[in-house]
Amino acid sequence: MERWCAGVSQESGDRWRYLKVPQVLFQDFIAKGSTRSYAALLASKHPQRTLL
Repeated sequence: MERWCAGVSQESGDRWRYLKVPQVLFQDFIAKGSTRSYAALLASKHPQRTLL
């Protein structure tokens, strides 16, 4: 995945990154939240990190 992200980043000019989200965490997030955005999912997985 790292190599794919690097290649796509180079081609598109935008930074691409990969984050593996375990199915259980994803299902729990969907079941609990009314906010179903990618940013909210990342915040629930890594609350102390900035997304940019």
